[in-house]
Formats: sequence, C-alpha cells, structure tokens
Amino acid sequence: MAAAAAALEALWKAPFWERFNEATRRFNCVVELLASALPHLTSPMLAGDAVAARARIQLAQDKLRAASSYVASVLSFIGEAEILALRGGSTNPARPRHMIHQLGDQNLEEQNGLAWLRIVRMAAKETYAGVHWCLSHLCAVLVLLDHPGIPDVGVLIEAERLAAVSDLEAAIWNATPPSHS
Repeated sequence: MAAAAAALEALWKAPFWERFNEATRRFNCVVELLASALPHLTSPMLAGDAVAARARIQLAQDKLRAASSYVASVLSFIGEAEILALRGGSTNPARPRHMIHQLGDQNLEEQNGLAWLRIVRMAAKETYAGVHWCLSHLCAVLVLLDHPGIPDVGVLIEAERLAAVSDLEAAIWNATPPSHS
C-alpha cells in the first residue's frame, strides 16, 4: 500500500516541481528583459528627432512585449503547479483540495512551494499591469511625435516618457519577489 501511495505522489510531485522551477526561471528572465528596456527610455525624446525617438521606443517595446509574454507564461505555470498540487495531494484527485494547508504535513515542501508561487503570482500580476501602462505611455509618445505642431508637444512627450519610465521602474521592482528559501 505504501508503494502505491509513493507511486501516486511521484505522478504529481515531479511535474509540480518542474512547473515551479520553470515559473521561477521565466520570472527571473522578466526582470532582465525589463531592465534591458529601461536604458532606451531614460533620456529625453525630442519631437525634432522623431526618427531616433521612434527607434528607441521600438527597441523598448520589443523588450516589454517579450517580458509581457514571459509574465503570461509564468502565470500559466503557476496555475498548472497549483492544480497539480491540489489534485495530486488529495486522496481522491476527482475531489481536489481547496487550500494549501489541506495537503498535509507529508507535503510540507509543496505547501511552501505553493505559498511562494502565490507571492510570485501577485508580483507577476502587478508586473504585467506596469508593463502595459508603460506600453500605453509609449504609444502616446508615438502619437505625439506624429503631431509636432501641437503647442508644447515636447512637454507632453516628456511627461509621457517620464510616466513610462516610472511604470517600468515599478514593474521591475514588482518583478523582483523575495527569494525562495
């Protein structure tokens, strides 16, 4: 009987930890992608040099979109890990557990892993929102660059660029969850 229980645990624990590790790896990549977008946005963008500004925005947008895709995959891996643990940790997979603590003391490592993944999920959602706000501000800059005759367009461009930088810095901060021990 113990051998059967161990075999059942192996069916969900290994895939759980695979999802856990992949979510962690990808979320670490998000920080790198976001940080690599920041230098493209830190200096002012001039309406008189729209070509250079557009090129910098394009470079930043490419990194931001890649980071957004990674965040989406992180959320997916977290969801898969949670389903594996709550179903696999149940005595009857057709009736999954609903709470982490219901997994029992024999699954303490997985309970801790799930708790940490829930922290990562919150951070990923905040990161995702920050990335999309940043992208919205960059789109506003692109629109403004198309209208150099608007009074004080340079001031408006600078305000949108600074807002984009602020949202990007917040996303970077959110993408740096506490380390898992």
